[in-house]
This record gives sequence, structure tokens and C-alpha cells, in this order.
Amino acid sequence: MARQVLEADPDQPLARLVKAKLLARIGDTQAAVAELQLVVEGKSPLPEALKLLAGIHLRKGNFDTAKQLYQRGADLQPGELQWTKALAVVAIRQQDTDELNRLLVRIANAEPDNLVTRKKLLQLAQAIQDQDQLQLWANEVLHIDPNDLAARRALGTLEE
Repeated sequence: MARQVLEADPDQPLARLVKAKLLARIGDTQAAVAELQLVVEGKSPLPEALKLLAGIHLRKGNFDTAKQLYQRGADLQPGELQWTKALAVVAIRQQDTDELNRLLVRIANAEPDNLVTRKKLLQLAQAIQDQDQLQLWANEVLHIDPNDLAARRALGTLEE
């Protein structure tokens, strides 16, 4: 069906996206990337195409390209937290702790009950030995899970 739509209208982004998904599913990543590239270069790229193309680049280790594509998605859909989370994955892969910290704080602010994000922020604070941030995120973790051992230990090190 995607082929029929493309024959009728070669610039139809949705048909190209469907074709790219099929190509990716059968393992023809190169052809999928070519189709997706045409979709995201258009005036108004489909967010799903940006996400799929960025994911391919991320898996290939093309972190800068993945980051640019995820950022375009974030610009297109500023209220969608999925883009911030995807950018955080790129920051982890690039070992960019400053960017990761900034993105995780944004996620934590948007998701007040997100324990995983707060635990990661606590780990980052411990890694860079930022006592103020360590105390802040340990308390945030304990607010959600009063029995969290790592957060209790982190606060215990402050009191010693």
C-alpha cells in the first residue's frame, strides 16, 4: 500500500515513513535511512520519522546526528517529554554529565514521582561530589521511597 501511495504522490511523508519502517524491519537500514531522510528534510517533518531516524543513528554510534534529530523533535513538540528522555540517553552515551544533569533535572521537574530519574541525579551528585545536590536528590528519593538504602547512605555520609 505504501508503494501505491508513493507512486501516486512521491512526496507523501506518511507513505515514506511506512516504507522506512518496513525496510528497517527487514534489516535494510540503509534504504530505511534514505527514506526517513526524505521525510525529515521536508517543511514539517513527522515526529515519528525523526524518532526512528535518530534511533538508527544512536544505535550506529552517530551520537551528534541522533542528538540533532531528537532536538528537532523537542523543538517540534516542546511538551513531549519523550524527546528530553531520548536526549538524556544520548548524553549518557556521550558521557556528557553536565548535559545529562540538565536534562534529568528537567525530567524530574516534569515528573514529580519519577524515582529512577532522582536516583540517577543522586548518583551524578555523588560522582561529582556536589554535597548540596547530593542532599537535595537524596531527600527527593527518600520522599518517594523512605526506605531507599542508597539515599540513606548518601545522607549518612553527609552527617559523618
